Amino acid sequence: MHPYPTKDQILQNQPKLDEEIVKTLKDWKNNTWKKIRRESEEIRFNAIKGLLIQLADMMGKGPVNVEYRPNLDTCAYQGATQTIFINKTLSIISALHELGHHLHGSSELLACSLSVHLFKAAFPKAFAKLEWKGHMLIKADHSAKIQ
Repeated sequence: MHPYPTKDQILQNQPKLDEEIVKTLKDWKNNTWKKIRRESEEIRFNAIKGLLIQLADMMGKGPVNVEYRPNLDTCAYQGATQTIFINKTLSIISALHELGHHLHGSSELLACSLSVHLFKAAFPKAFAKLEWKGHMLIKADHSAKIQ
């Protein structure tokens, strides 16, 4: 396991974000997520799965497998099978973090930087409400963990 980067390392290591990727994520937020974010776990998972598959394809790193594993402690990525595992948090930023591992391998700095900066670009209001806890961003009410 690689050491996790600090908040400062993550914020200082801003990746160059492709405008089409940011636009796709914003469109997904406005046209899909806002309508279904209070729906069933299955509906939300399928929306996140579709987003990850689309983004991986756009980034030239498709295909990627995405599976729902509600009982995992955290979301995860398995490089051997190119599979992103999403847990019951159904966290968008965690899903983007695991996409970062699909794109960049085991580098926690690159995965954290990609997920944080992409989330901030597409979800600025939600991002502003998060608090740092080590390398993770969490909801201010601490009810859910976001990686």
